[in-house]
Amino acid sequence: MRQPDSAIDAVKRAIALSPSFAHAHAILGRLLIQSGRCLEGIAEAEQAIRLSPFAPNARQYLNVLAVGHFYLGEYAKAIETARQAIQTFDTWVPRMLITSSLGHLGDRASAEQARVELEKHHPRFSIAQARRDYVVFDERCLERLLTGLRRAGVPES
Repeated sequence: MRQPDSAIDAVKRAIALSPSFAHAHAILGRLLIQSGRCLEGIAEAEQAIRLSPFAPNARQYLNVLAVGHFYLGEYAKAIETARQAIQTFDTWVPRMLITSSLGHLGDRASAEQARVELEKHHPRFSIAQARRDYVVFDERCLERLLTGLRRAGVPES
């Protein structure tokens, strides 16, 4: 419902009731990261992985970590973590992070290749689609993502 503060409070209550609920830690991590609180969010995602490294949802936790590293400007770490996520959870999100990271790093050839791979998962991907389909609560984080995508050659629409 795009009410991150309420969602963060609800997930914190769930964790208080069940501190070993790994998926709640991952959800809290994602909410914190998408709200611009990356260090806190990364710590929660890492806690989720420690609590349940082999759970069916654990493959998604690497995505959360990749996003956190990306928003911190740790592009090489974001790429590495997103590539790990792709090994078990190959969706458009880690591919978008890789593409944007490579755009920020100025590696046009690799960024173009990543963009092509991204479009296999999200045909005709564009800046407008990223803005519409990817929920980010902190405008600075969203702009970082879109800037890298533009630098990687992703079209506006």
